[in-house]
This record gives sequence, C-alpha cells and structure tokens, in this order.
Amino acid sequence: LLRVNALSSSQWINLKACAGCIKQPGSHQEFIGRCKKIWVSSFLSILVYGLFFAAPVLADTLDEWRKKVAVTRELAENDAQGAYREAKLLQVAIPPQAAATDKVLILNLLARLELYLALIERSVQHSDEAKSIAKQNNDHSGQVEADLIIASSAINQGRLEDMIAATQDGMDLLVDFEREDLRSEMMFHAAMMYLRFGHFDEAVTVAMQSLDIANNSTNPLAIAHAEHGVAVAFQQSGLYAQANEHFQYMQKAAQQSHALEDARRVPQEEP
Repeated sequence: LLRVNALSSSQWINLKACAGCIKQPGSHQEFIGRCKKIWVSSFLSILVYGLFFAAPVLADTLDEWRKKVAVTRELAENDAQGAYREAKLLQVAIPPQAAATDKVLILNLLARLELYLALIERSVQHSDEAKSIAKQNNDHSGQVEADLIIASSAINQGRLEDMIAATQDGMDLLVDFEREDLRSEMMFHAAMMYLRFGHFDEAVTVAMQSLDIANNSTNPLAIAHAEHGVAVAFQQSGLYAQANEHFQYMQKAAQQSHALEDARRVPQEEP
C-alpha cells in the first residue's frame, strides 16, 4: 500500500539529482542537507498516499475474510488438507476488528478440519477454546458447532461421558436456532448417540423429527444430514429397504448441496 509511484515527477527529479550530486563540487554538508530535505519530503508523500489508499482496504478486510472462511468451510468436505492449510492462514490473518464470533468461527473450522484429519488433540484444544469464547458471548451457533466437534472427538478417544454431555448441551441450544445445517447435524449426532446405546426407538424418533424440520427448509445440506440419520436408524433396526431409500435421498441432497457450493465459488461477472 505504500504507493511509491505516487511521488510527483519533481520529486523523482530531485531524487535523481541527489544521487548525482555526489559527483558535483561542493561541501559535504551541503550534500547531506539536500538529501535530508528530499528524503523527508518523499517519505511524507508516501505516507499520505499509503494512508489514503489503505483506508478503504481495511474497511473491506473483515467482509473479505469472512467470505474466505465460508469458502474454506465448503472446501473442507472435498479437500480437508487444502482447507486446513487455508484455515491456518486465515487464523493468522484474522482482522484486528474481528468480533468474538469471528474468532469462534475460525477456531471451529480448524477443530473440524483437525477432526477430519485425525489430529484429535489439536481438535480438542481448538473446539474447547471455541466453546469457551462462544459461551462468554452468547454465541449459540458457535457453541453448537463446538459441541458437535467435541462429541465426535470424545468418541474417537473413548470418552463416552464427554460425548453424552456435549451432545445434550448442543441439543439444549437448538430452541429458536437459526442455522438449519447445524441443527440437522446436531440432531444426527443425537440419533447416533442413541443407536450406540441400543435405544433404537429414540434414535428413529430424533431422526424423523430432524427430517421433518429439514424438509420445511430449503437447505440441501440440512436435508442430507437428516436423511443420513433416518437411513442409519432404519439400517440399525434391520429395516434395510427403508434405509436404502433414505440413503438415496441423502445422496441426492448431498449432490445438490455440492452443486450450490460449486456455483458460489464461481466468480460472478460484473453487470
């Protein structure tokens, strides 16, 4: 942003003169004095132009950063390694004006990707930090996503009590919850928790409730999570024909979700 090309033509001439004056006769003090004046003037010009052009960029930085986080979250389902590299860069580049919810957003993204990549200890660290900040700032979306990741990490580490606690905490936060994709994913995890303990009726009930809610939305990812829950619940109950039907519905919704994500990543032409 330090616009060197913003120097006036007269200043460029002075700079050239300064460079050449060492060959001209005159006192050494006169040479030093002329150089000081020229460089001070040039520096002030650079500073003024830099601040002028930096202002609008800084104003747009947070919005652009959030967009990059959203794109990286979508990439996570297809290229976890690539998304993880991007997420670590985004964490370092978080704008100074970012809100607490933004910090929770990037911590949860890192934790989710670390879970996908089997970096469980790092995932636990980041999801715990995300949940702590989210609770302090009444960020229900951040808490629910952190609970999802904490529950999944607990399963990998055999910490069933922590898995139950995180799942129950996440379910309790779903009242008047706006994020349809997270709601459906949380209810899927709850259904799977019931299945792990052999409570098939409860699993089917939660899965069907999730599907009813998802079908009233226009979010294909929410529908995919809900169909997945119903399919697995039927499968574990020995109802294979119904399970296969819902697996097909899940696949269709997932393909639609990926198509929408791909469309969002295509740069739009200016009108």
